[in-house]
Amino acid sequence: MKTFILSLFFMGLATALPATIPTAHAADTLVIIVNSANQQVLTEQDIKNIYSDIVTNWKSGERINLYNLPAEDKARDKFSRAIFGESAREILQQEHNRKITNSIKNPSRTKRASLLSTIVARDVNAIAYLPKDMLKSDKDIRIVLEID
Repeated sequence: MKTFILSLFFMGLATALPATIPTAHAADTLVIIVNSANQQVLTEQDIKNIYSDIVTNWKSGERINLYNLPAEDKARDKFSRAIFGESAREILQQEHNRKITNSIKNPSRTKRASLLSTIVARDVNAIAYLPKDMLKSDKDIRIVLEID
């Protein structure tokens, strides 16, 4: 009987564990960043327009260098749901459809979160998003929006 009760206890514990282990970056605050030389003010709607391929140039006339996280990254899904109200997969499918129909004006580049701070710090025309805890402290980066 003791063995049976112990088995039930451990089975219950085992099924409870996955719910208590946080997934990487799922609940983290996201930051949308640009190079600090880019002083353009961006609203959430501006960011949506940039990532929707509606706005492709900065006010200065320079082409926006757009960076996305990999499709399977939970932070990308959080960004997509917060900005577009749709999953990352749905947004990615829309981008693929624009590529297939040759109607995409400014395709995004996909990079790992660990690289994005460095990329944006070096590129005055870049915009990216990443989990705040992955942001490297750099005077050449400016946060334009935070998503909790």
